[in-house]
Amino acid sequence: MASIFTFDPDPPRVSSPWSISESSTPQSTLAGNRLAIRTCSSATLRSADHDSLSDYGISKLDPEPQEGPTEYKLHLLLRPRRLYTYMSTGHVVAGSYHSRASVSTSFPTTPSSYETAMKPQQTRSTHSRQERLQHLTTQLLWRLQQSSPFHSSTATNNLVLPLLPDMASQSDAPQRPARLLPGLEESQGALYEIGVADDGTFVGLTQDELEESLGNLQIMAGSLGCKMDVLRRVVVGECEWEGDSVESHIEGLWVAEALVSPDLDYYRAAPKEGDASGVEKKPVSEDDHSSTGQIRVSITGPSIAGKSSLLGTLTSSSLDNGRGKSRLSLLKHRHEISSGITSSVAQELIGYSGDSSDTVDVINYASGNVAAWDDIHAMSVGSRLAFVSDLPGSVRFSKSMLRGLISWAPHYVILCIPANCDDGTASGSDSKPAEQTTEIDLALSYLELCIKLEVPILIAITKMDLASRAGLRNTLAKVLSVLKLSGKKPAMLPVSGSADKVAGLQRIGTVEGGEVKKVIDAMAGDTLLTVPIALTSAVDGSGIEKLHAFLRYLPVPAKPSLRTIDLSKAQSQPPTGNVFDIDEIFAIPPSKVYSISSDQTSKQNQGVVLCGLVRYGAVSIGDTLVVGPLLANPHWQHVRVVSVRNLRLPVRKLTEDQVGTIGIEPISQSDEPPPHLSRIRKGTVLASLPDPVPLHTGFVATFSSSEFASAESPPLLLGGNAIVYIANIRTAVKVTCVELAENEVISTPPSPAEPEFFCFDGDPDRGQINGDSRERRNADIQKAIDSTDAAEDVHITFSFVTSLEWVEIGSRVLVMPGASTLASSAPLSGSGPGGLSGLEGFVGRVRVVI
Repeated sequence: MASIFTFDPDPPRVSSPWSISESSTPQSTLAGNRLAIRTCSSATLRSADHDSLSDYGISKLDPEPQEGPTEYKLHLLLRPRRLYTYMSTGHVVAGSYHSRASVSTSFPTTPSSYETAMKPQQTRSTHSRQERLQHLTTQLLWRLQQSSPFHSSTATNNLVLPLLPDMASQSDAPQRPARLLPGLEESQGALYEIGVADDGTFVGLTQDELEESLGNLQIMAGSLGCKMDVLRRVVVGECEWEGDSVESHIEGLWVAEALVSPDLDYYRAAPKEGDASGVEKKPVSEDDHSSTGQIRVSITGPSIAGKSSLLGTLTSSSLDNGRGKSRLSLLKHRHEISSGITSSVAQELIGYSGDSSDTVDVINYASGNVAAWDDIHAMSVGSRLAFVSDLPGSVRFSKSMLRGLISWAPHYVILCIPANCDDGTASGSDSKPAEQTTEIDLALSYLELCIKLEVPILIAITKMDLASRAGLRNTLAKVLSVLKLSGKKPAMLPVSGSADKVAGLQRIGTVEGGEVKKVIDAMAGDTLLTVPIALTSAVDGSGIEKLHAFLRYLPVPAKPSLRTIDLSKAQSQPPTGNVFDIDEIFAIPPSKVYSISSDQTSKQNQGVVLCGLVRYGAVSIGDTLVVGPLLANPHWQHVRVVSVRNLRLPVRKLTEDQVGTIGIEPISQSDEPPPHLSRIRKGTVLASLPDPVPLHTGFVATFSSSEFASAESPPLLLGGNAIVYIANIRTAVKVTCVELAENEVISTPPSPAEPEFFCFDGDPDRGQINGDSRERRNADIQKAIDSTDAAEDVHITFSFVTSLEWVEIGSRVLVMPGASTLASSAPLSGSGPGGLSGLEGFVGRVRVVI
């Protein structure tokens, strides 16, 4: 599934292999999902403070799982083990690093042979010891990430490597990193079975070896910002060995189980004066967020334009077979695969590396060592990331399309228009030219909508492998005509040669990159005026390299085009705090949530992850914010941020204009009822706003009178309902007032509760009378709008029908009158009733909030 959010509904449990009943060890408690563990001091192992193997009734554990948070280790020593003359647990299992022990169960080993065997191993360098410690720490990090349910975490570029125990004992050597390693906030921990072979055989360690192994595990855990607790230690046998004085020593063989988990209490506590830990807790810095340039692009167009196939080729560098093979990895639902029509928004990440003046490599799933978005982040550092959304094309799913086009605030839109949708085929052929004409009209409706929204456009003429010369000419003529009427300047790119089509799937050459740079330089910073046009095909690869070049070199606007606020006529300024627009909500079962709060009191407080865009400021782990408006009282809930992801990359902070996911937990206030995060919905915000936070029941929007001048505009009825899109808000509104030129005000029609709406048998048909009056009123409105000067504005008042919202003055608003009716009654790929495509709407600005 292609999505910004990844969640494993059933991640591997931190379940002890010692538990015969398969219950988790340690057990989860109700209070804050804390882990109830039997902690034992690892400073000293006393004979009275241990278990015996006979207490468990088992002879070995199940084999070590290849994946999951459980790791078996014979030992964690950085030195070779001693030789034993006898071990009751049998021979030492081979294959472990530094395991050179030789055991004889039937005859003693002479001192000379012992010394001969040990001398070559004592010369191992400090360098190799450090390498082993680093390898073990990386392995521990991977096991910790295995129990994280929220997101994949594969990149380890920020790993703080530990020092050797003798070096770490110095007073100036920090024992912990300044901050918890990003990606470990919601880890449930990792279990280490020390003294156990990979097949589950109990081998055991002597007391000093076990102590040293636990000490090294403590150093490894500390370097990752984690803590270690010993859950159990068990005597599994005994051994005999000879010391330097040829004196026999008989000791017990021990195995231990230790839990390594994030030390959230330590990082949550404020630093104290005279803290001897040596940790400097620095404020959030630039190192805590992704500094790689990011561009957001939405791909839109008719359903037959091949948008998903084009994105599949861009992300996998594999050509399509003409039947949608390259798009299969993007589709989320079974009906999308069977019908070939996308109904949801799919999102993918593409990276670019290399000097912009030389050949640039494309980083996608075809690149080496790339298995997830985290790997794309790691290989694209210092260059560019392209976050691409594939939007539905059918007007039946216009709600999802408009939400992806507006809520995600793309920097650019790639409008896909099939080259064969207007090839002028004879009416008697099988290609049905009437339907093709409908598709080109729908494509032009998409183009007009993007122009209205003032989003920079890049037109991709797709399916060039199927295009005829006449059809391509007709399609380009209609596209250029719309651009000319809109005052846009088209920039046609030359067709690529056949020799470099396949090579362009994985790199951007100097020739193709140079052609794209010329077009970008000609824009002179005005991305709205110039509309590049590229001819592409996902089947033969033509134009793919140019699209990669555009994604790499297009300038990122300082502000998203859909969020540019014009406050020349506004009555208030935008908030100075943090605002995170919420577009998706994911609830996580409590058993999967590792909360940093120890006062969680209700089972209803499930973990919640929010997806969206940072409109203003920045959001960091530990911030205390409010989320709302909620459909409850109070309308705003205080929460704490517990985890942050930037396009699946674990970070400490999301900065302005970055897309990501944020995990939150509720904060109970003394004067508030118990929190209910389940009431968070799309269209709300996570913000630090002044208290009390305002709630709005409606707004007044300003439209240019030219918006209503077209004969093809849908009717906007006074007293009627419409759907509005404002930032991340999509909701139903009612038109209550229209203010025309010269302050002419037309109010809402009478309320349905008034007596004139009631009639009896014998009374005149008041419904017909009121209907005629309403039609005359709307006719008067349209007549007044038509007579208004095109340079003047029309002010329309809307009231929210079902909810309260938080609306920012100056925001762009898209009003879709009767959009749901048009979309539902429209055919699968065609126009709605009355010649309308279902994409017609009015674009304005919020002038006043109510």
